[in-house]
Amino acid sequence: MSAVLKEKVDGLIAEILQKYSYDLFESRLLYRNRECVLEVYIDKPKGGISLDECSNVNRELSQRIENENFFLQPYSVSVSSPGLDRPLKTRRDFCRVIGKIATFYLNEKIGGKLQHDGVVLDANEESVSVRINENLTIIKYSTINKAVLII
Repeated sequence: MSAVLKEKVDGLIAEILQKYSYDLFESRLLYRNRECVLEVYIDKPKGGISLDECSNVNRELSQRIENENFFLQPYSVSVSSPGLDRPLKTRRDFCRVIGKIATFYLNEKIGGKLQHDGVVLDANEESVSVRINENLTIIKYSTINKAVLII
């Protein structure tokens, strides 16, 4: 995948999402059987993007890609929600789930354990504050292998 093409596609996605005030969770540009596949995962700042909203973005993105001749080979576009069980990665992800319980899989032990369930209380640029067993625990992002919301 060309870094220039990926940057160009991400710029177009950002432009469209800004118009709707949606968030980009992730975009992937893959090649399958000589076809370019653009997968885009979007959400709202407060969560809960609908199928119709994904369809609208898919239509607009596909039309813009077609009009601007982004791809020289056959391609497909897929826009969807990252799902409720998506990994929590960024400060914004953790801020979105404040007050909810998440499972943290760590690469450094806290309290002798590598896995903890706790209520997300706050998040800043370096760490997330979590209530684990009634104790306030600060977990640095660098120690998190994976974090997911408990549904």
